[in-house]
Amino acid sequence: MKRIIFCGVLTIGFLLLLPSAKGQTSTLRERLSINEGWRFQRNDPPGSEGLLAYEKLKDWVTTTGNELTTDSSAKHVRPSGNPGADVSYTQRNFDDRGWRQLDLPHDWGIEGPFKQEYPGETGKLPWWGVGWYRKHLTVSASERDRRIYLDIDGAMAYASVWLNGRFVGGWPYGYASYELDLTPNVEFGKDSANPCGPLGNFRNHARDEPIGGHR
Repeated sequence: MKRIIFCGVLTIGFLLLLPSAKGQTSTLRERLSINEGWRFQRNDPPGSEGLLAYEKLKDWVTTTGNELTTDSSAKHVRPSGNPGADVSYTQRNFDDRGWRQLDLPHDWGIEGPFKQEYPGETGKLPWWGVGWYRKHLTVSASERDRRIYLDIDGAMAYASVWLNGRFVGGWPYGYASYELDLTPNVEFGKDSANPCGPLGNFRNHARDEPIGGHR
């Protein structure tokens, strides 16, 4: 089995586990940046405001951290269902051509505007709210025997990831990196929606820190 890891800040890296001449497994890592060519939109789509708040996604998001503990009693069980399936921004075929184009890293808060009535401890900048990031990539059909992962170096905050309309995982804290297995949701040979053709939708609730976006 070959293993591909999409690493990020967003950067994407490929980790391939290839059989050696003696039948053992050797590791070859290739890192590719996906910082360029994102699309960005503030706020949720009309009519879906609050449907994907962290409080509603928490039971799915917390399963992302299961690999960080060896205590089976501390692991979370992922609920059934696909949260966000009926939200247009998560869908592979959603038309995002009208969204703003940008490269990562990105912080919508520092773009302003400054306003005197905003809190002083956060630079009087509008860092709060919800932002969506989308990216389109195509994973070749020849990669079907590989596993594909996304490593996220930082997304402030309460970030969640979808790939081709299916919820992948997330992380509540913006100052920590994490990894998601994209393989079950990759549509090989097709334009996948989000960081992996596309790879995933990143949804950020930046309510507690003076940063809003991806590093």
